[in-house]
Amino acid sequence: MESNKRKVAVLGTGDSGSTLGQALHKAGYTVIYGSRNPAGNHASAIPVTDYTNAAKHADIIISTIPGQHTLDVLGKIEPEALAGKILIDVGTAFNDDFTILLHQIISGGELLQEKFPSTKVIKTFCTMTASIMVKPDSLGEETTIFLSGNDHAAKGEVSSLLSDLGWSKSSQVDLGGIETARGQEHFAVLYFALANKYGHGEFNIKVHVKNSHGDN
Repeated sequence: MESNKRKVAVLGTGDSGSTLGQALHKAGYTVIYGSRNPAGNHASAIPVTDYTNAAKHADIIISTIPGQHTLDVLGKIEPEALAGKILIDVGTAFNDDFTILLHQIISGGELLQEKFPSTKVIKTFCTMTASIMVKPDSLGEETTIFLSGNDHAAKGEVSSLLSDLGWSKSSQVDLGGIETARGQEHFAVLYFALANKYGHGEFNIKVHVKNSHGDN
């Protein structure tokens, strides 16, 4: 039976890319990987091509390219392959030893939106490790995932994709416009501090909001 879900291109075949691609494929999406070395990924059950062809054949593009390289890599993709499409930006830009966040003033998500004004950039997934992205229930309780972006309809589509991966509507927090991606990306500094403390990345945060009656 043919899937009625949208076509997704996952750019990058590292841990985040391969994990997201496999989970979305299992959830019924038509998935294609974009890679700088398509021939080196011939063992994948999901089709692999170059970045431009992957983007051309998709409705939603998920960039898992490391944040320090995202602008350069996407800048080499044919502009029409990105125009009018949803671009989920997962990467956060760090220096080589992951000690300095490179985008200190403006986020990588904002820079992408400025560079590709006809593309609907949504920032999400960047506050957790790959396994939590696709198995939020593995932590034993509901945690929080954030969305930032200027296009309300695009955020609605990404929200549905998150739901298909197991993120309930109550676990999804819409922070507002793409400028709020700064907060998501800066969280990476705390993320690595926590990962160093616990020796792994199998954790996530949960936002508890005080209700109007003063109860938690």
